Amino acid sequence: MKLKYEVTVEEAHEHRFNDRFGAGCYLRETWRINGDLSRASGPSIILRHPVTGYPAREEFFANNQRHRMHGGPAIVERDPYSGTVTAVQYFEHGDPVPGPNEVTPDGPQF
Repeated sequence: MKLKYEVTVEEAHEHRFNDRFGAGCYLRETWRINGDLSRASGPSIILRHPVTGYPAREEFFANNQRHRMHGGPAIVERDPYSGTVTAVQYFEHGDPVPGPNEVTPDGPQF
């Protein structure tokens, strides 16, 4: 099967900012393989501040499901001015799972 890779960049009108750089929309980069949200080497969706260039949010997918290989977070939220990570969420094959430092009713997950 031949793989078709596609990358699009567009304004994300539902994600707006109004800051010291002015007002506008974040840019959304979307990576697909054969039409599916999927990317082995990085996030499949990136919301990027158009002036600073820093990502505000990264989402990792495999075959249209939120998933991050090797146990990393599938959603990473960042400060769009410094790139500092502010929040993470973990998913495996589309299902939310506790992160390595989260406590569940059964205790810590290792």
